[in-house]
Amino acid sequence: MVTPAVIRALELLRALNASGSYPNLAEVDRFARADPPRERYLGLSRLAVYALGRGFAEGEIGRYLVDAGLARRHGSTDGVEISAIGLGVLAAEDAGDHDTAGRFDASAPVEVVGRLTDAVVYAKLLIEINKLNEALLVDPYLLPSDLLQIVRLGNVKKVLTTDQSAGGISRAKRKGQLAIALGAAAESAELRFSATDKTELHDRVVLPISGQGIMIGTSLGGTQVTVITHLSEDNTVLLRKHYLAIFQAGENLDPVVRAPLAELDDGATILAK
Repeated sequence: MVTPAVIRALELLRALNASGSYPNLAEVDRFARADPPRERYLGLSRLAVYALGRGFAEGEIGRYLVDAGLARRHGSTDGVEISAIGLGVLAAEDAGDHDTAGRFDASAPVEVVGRLTDAVVYAKLLIEINKLNEALLVDPYLLPSDLLQIVRLGNVKKVLTTDQSAGGISRAKRKGQLAIALGAAAESAELRFSATDKTELHDRVVLPISGQGIMIGTSLGGTQVTVITHLSEDNTVLLRKHYLAIFQAGENLDPVVRAPLAELDDGATILAK
C-alpha cells in the first residue's frame, strides 16, 4: 500500500535529488514520520495536508522504499535517489487519478503493489505483459523459469538480460537453462546478453513497439515487495530506444530446440519411434 507517509518520503527524494542532494535512508525515514508544519516545507506545499507517518516503526519507511523499488542507492554512497517507479507513483498522485473509494483508477499509472511470489500478483503481471505488442523485456537477473512463462505468451519478441549468476544459479548453468527455456515456444523470442557494464542494465521493464510499457520494481523471480506500474507512452519510447540499442549490440543466445526427425541419424530415428 502506498501510504501518505510513503508519498511524503518520495516527495522529499524528488525535491532533493533534483538539486543534487541524496539523503540517506535514516534521514528520509525521519522526515516521513515527522509532524509536517502548516506552512511550506522545503518548497513542498502539499506536505502540509498529508497524514502523519508515526504509525510506522523507526526505519520501516526507508526500508520499504528500497524493497518496493521506489528508491535505490545512489552509486556507492549511503545516499538514495528516487527510482522511475517512485516517480510514476508521484505522477499518479500529482494527477489525482483516484476513484471515490480512494483506489487508483484503471487508467492510473500504478496497478499492483505486492510480491511476485504471490500467484495472483504474478498472474496479474503476466496478463498485463500479454496485452503488449511486440515487446522488449529487460531484466538483468531473469531466471529460466520466468523466461519459460514469458516466451509462452508469444508477444515478447526480444529479451535483454546479463550473462551472470542469478537466483542461486551459476552463470554457466543459467545460460544453458535460458537457452532451453527460449526454445520452448513455437515462435521463440530472441534473447541477448548485454555487452555493457551491468550497472547500465538496472531497470526491469517490458516495452512494446507502441503504447504504454510496464516497469517492475524487482526481477520477475524476486521475492521483495514490488510495484508494477505503467509508463507513459513518451517514457516508453525513450526507454525502448535506449535498451534496443543495448540489445542490438548484445551477444545472441541460440535457443535449444528439438531437431526434426529427418535431421537425426538412423539410430536416433529408430529410438524415437
